[in-house]
Amino acid sequence: MKTGRATLPKTATDFGVEVPANPQYEIKTPAEVVAQQKQDPDLVLASTRSWQEFTGVVSGYSYIKDKGEPKGAVYAKSSLTSADVAYLLNKDGTIKDVSQIAPAWEKWGIKSTSNIDFYCGTGWRAATAFFIAYQGGWKNIHLYDGGWYAWDKANKKDAATYPVQVGDPHSDKVKYLD
Repeated sequence: MKTGRATLPKTATDFGVEVPANPQYEIKTPAEVVAQQKQDPDLVLASTRSWQEFTGVVSGYSYIKDKGEPKGAVYAKSSLTSADVAYLLNKDGTIKDVSQIAPAWEKWGIKSTSNIDFYCGTGWRAATAFFIAYQGGWKNIHLYDGGWYAWDKANKKDAATYPVQVGDPHSDKVKYLD
């Protein structure tokens, strides 16, 4: 047994690539989403949040008061609550193949040929959907890491640029706040 002060390993400074290695997949801010929408009006903003979050029944987070979604968002069925990705998992807990998920997504216009930004409340659920699509060979996909949390904050500063929808956009009961 050794005694005395432990020697810490040397901190790595080179990971062999510039970080992030694939920045083309990452969308960080609401401003970047708006810029993408201007470049591609058919951009699909795919919410991986639960149905109750998506329709504005709950925010999903104790620290996010407001409820809703970015205007124009569609439902990428993934979660039952803000704490799971239940619809993306098999019964044994393994990740589903994109072919098992795509039919539910296609009902909302999310297709392998779409230009898609996956997002959730803060990022981790969207990352799961993103990686499933990526592994399935989908090409024009991005992870909007800021999600609802960042959009809500941007909306408070500039509602006209960052409008919000509350309710099911496939119904006549949806409200648009800008």
